[in-house]
Amino acid sequence: MYTLQAEDMSADARRSVRTVLSGIFGLAVGRDLMPANPVRQMSPIKGGARRKARAMTADEMHDFLAKLGADKIARRYDLPDFVRFMLGTGVRIGEALAMRWCDLDMDEGEIHITGDIVPIKGKGRLVRNDGKSFSAQRVIAMPNYLHTLLSVRRPPGALDDEPVFPAGALTPAAG
Repeated sequence: MYTLQAEDMSADARRSVRTVLSGIFGLAVGRDLMPANPVRQMSPIKGGARRKARAMTADEMHDFLAKLGADKIARRYDLPDFVRFMLGTGVRIGEALAMRWCDLDMDEGEIHITGDIVPIKGKGRLVRNDGKSFSAQRVIAMPNYLHTLLSVRRPPGALDDEPVFPAGALTPAAG
């Protein structure tokens, strides 16, 4: 019999196994195949203190952005501008993907967050919605470098309701 011992795998790996097992047993309980989820009775997994999140240093960020910009596949999927946009705004991925040209006030230097992109369960496609709550709609200041990036990025003749990041559905960027 195999056990999840500390010498066999890391604490993070054991936590991952526990999460998968909990999901499997949870499905079994939900389908009345078992009376309870046995994983809930397990004691916490000790060891391997998780590292605390930290911000990148300025040098690390510049190095990351340079590598991202030099990567052929990242450029193909329009990631350099997308990542710069997210770093400059702090918005969620779905909010950045939902960004339209009409949401940008270039004269005032403001970005209007008006929605996000969410998957339709069971349909395999994404749709734009108006956010989860009223507070999801907000206005944030546009950093100067983003003003320049977005001014250069907008294609001639782009319609206001077109997405700023049309390749956001993981399709190769045009051009």
